[in-house]
Amino acid sequence: MADEGLVREEEIKRKNAINKLKKIVRVWVNTVAYDYALPKRYLRFASGTILTYGSYGLGVHNSELDIDALCVGPYFATLEEDFFIVLHSMLTRRPEVSDIHCVKASRAADELGYGKHRTPPYATYRVISKDGVMQDPVPITIPASVMMHDFTITEKYAIMMDLLLYFRPKEMVKNKQLAYIFDPTKKARFGVLPRYAKNESLITWFELPNCFIFHNANAWEEEDDVVLITCRLQNPDLDAINGTEKEQQRDDFTNEL
Repeated sequence: MADEGLVREEEIKRKNAINKLKKIVRVWVNTVAYDYALPKRYLRFASGTILTYGSYGLGVHNSELDIDALCVGPYFATLEEDFFIVLHSMLTRRPEVSDIHCVKASRAADELGYGKHRTPPYATYRVISKDGVMQDPVPITIPASVMMHDFTITEKYAIMMDLLLYFRPKEMVKNKQLAYIFDPTKKARFGVLPRYAKNESLITWFELPNCFIFHNANAWEEEDDVVLITCRLQNPDLDAINGTEKEQQRDDFTNEL
């Protein structure tokens, strides 16, 4: 019980720290908006916040782990001055802040995304540079339209998922079931694509045991290997989602990390 009390106390401290950061960011947004002399009608739409991710966002953290947090600011705030100078100055003046470092050369500046489609090639991958330049989409040709609910990236690669939840709208109308069907007779696979590839010829596909994955937790590189941490459903129960699940079906549900 004593350990549970310490864990609870630590969790409260972390939540309070995040809430304080959110308040600081809101004050920062108002300060920057005032410095730019923005019309008052724009001020009510100017906002900023702190978003958590990683182990803290997934709820699998402990007292020894850092909190991964992302500051989201308004479009008119500049990175070089408003973030690294104005916000930095506001944080250093806080008595509870003991140490702070600016990492202006951070490489986490590009935006990467994917799209899934109902027609060939069924998926695309795209990079938007830190300067806001949108690169041409890279087609990711897969055999059919699938539920590609997530993808992940490492420093050098993007990892696409061609899994076994297939889009079947005709079955939805004909049999009054979900538009997606899990087909265990097909092959599940991952595609590893260089992060800044210009065409899909550079993708390498790897087969894996039949499964479906909603979200990945993390990915990184170890020499020539790419390591992926994910939550794998061996036999996703679509009847449970559709409200037609029978009690005995739950015994066959398997979820693995």
